[in-house]
Amino acid sequence: MAPRVKRWLGLGSSPAVGVQITNEGAFIALVRPDGPTVVGLGRVALPPGAVVDGQIRRPTEVGRSIDEALSAIHWNETPLLHLVVDPVPWMGVDQPGVVPAPVYELLADGTERETGVVAAAEQVVASTVAAAEPVRGTVRSVEPAPVAVARLLRLGRTSAGPHFARFSQGGNRWTLCDADGSLDVEVTHHPSVLATLVDGPDPAHLETTQWGSLQLDRRVRAASPLPGQHAAAAGAALGSFGLRPTANLLGPAATAHLSAGPFGHWTMERVR
Repeated sequence: MAPRVKRWLGLGSSPAVGVQITNEGAFIALVRPDGPTVVGLGRVALPPGAVVDGQIRRPTEVGRSIDEALSAIHWNETPLLHLVVDPVPWMGVDQPGVVPAPVYELLADGTERETGVVAAAEQVVASTVAAAEPVRGTVRSVEPAPVAVARLLRLGRTSAGPHFARFSQGGNRWTLCDADGSLDVEVTHHPSVLATLVDGPDPAHLETTQWGSLQLDRRVRAASPLPGQHAAAAGAALGSFGLRPTANLLGPAATAHLSAGPFGHWTMERVR
C-alpha cells in the first residue's frame, strides 16, 4: 500500500473502507464521516494470477494481503468495509450465474424508491466476499462499480441535469446515465489496454473524471489529483454515510441468487 495510507492517526470514529479487487491489485479508499472527507488512498499488490477477469481465484491469499496493509493503520473501532465488483450485462430477467442488485434512491418523504437494476457475476460476488473473510472489519455492502462511481460523481458535481460516465478496462466497458431520479447502466465488451474513467453532461464529449468539489485531505489531493482507479473504492466508502444511490449485492433480493459453489453459500449472515 502507498506510504500515505500506512498509518491513520485521527481522533473520533475510524474511516469507512472502500475496496475494489482487480487484476491490477486491490484499490483501497479511506473516508471519514466529517465532510465526508477522503483521507487515504492506496493500492495493494496481489500475487500473480490471484485475480482473473475480476474473479478472485485465491481469496484467502488476497484477503490476507489486504489485511496486512490495513494492519498498519491505527483503528479506534472496527472498520466498515464496502466492496466493489465489476458489472455484467443485465437483460431484465433471471440469468444463470448473474446476481441483480436493485438501485435505490431516497425520496423527500424518507421512503426508498427503486430506480434501476445493476448486475454482477455470481462467482465474482462470491469470491469477493470470500476474500473479505480474513480482512479485519465488518462487511456492510458489495455493490457494482457504476453505482459507487455515480455516488462519488454526485458529491463532486456542482451542476444539475443528466450526467454520464464511462469506464473502460481490459475487454469490458460500462456507461451510466444519472438523470431524473433514475440510474441506467449499459455494459458492453470493448477492447482497451489502459483503465480510463470519463464523465460529463454531454455523452459525446466526456472528459477525464475529476474529484470536483468532493472533500479530500490536502495530502491526498496533492498525491492523487485525479481519482483514477480509486474512484469506485472511494465511492463505495462514501456509501457508509447514507449517501445515494445504493445497490447492495448482499441485500435479500440479491443473496437469493447466490448458490453453493467453490466459495460456499454466501448470505448476509455469513459476513461478519
